[in-house]
Amino acid sequence: MNKFKIFASIFLMLASCKADKSPQIGFSSDSTKIVVAHLGEAELYQIRQLKEKENLIMQVYQSKEDSLEKEIKGKISISGDSLVFTPNQPLEKGSAYMVNTLIGANFGKTEDILKSDVGYKVKTLQKELLR
Repeated sequence: MNKFKIFASIFLMLASCKADKSPQIGFSSDSTKIVVAHLGEAELYQIRQLKEKENLIMQVYQSKEDSLEKEIKGKISISGDSLVFTPNQPLEKGSAYMVNTLIGANFGKTEDILKSDVGYKVKTLQKELLR
């Protein structure tokens, strides 16, 4: 039953994504944190509901030469319309970080849906950041 609640929460979060302003992943202005900006109220609500399930919201990996080396642990907080990931250890300068999140994820874009070209898997929002 608990898995169903988590799945339902994630589904609601995915269904509530706005088409006009999709979430954007980047570093904070001082490059010490990772920020997912431009979240809607429904997405922020779902994040608050999943707060104790941080690994379902966002995963951050340090990557080297096309391989994921280690998962970066940290805390998630909300600031305005943004989700902020603060790592337990400082992010290393010159390192690449792969960020995966279900926030803003979908089964396909509007044009894909209209063309009946949608997949059966959720397309997560992911971005590689270089510090």
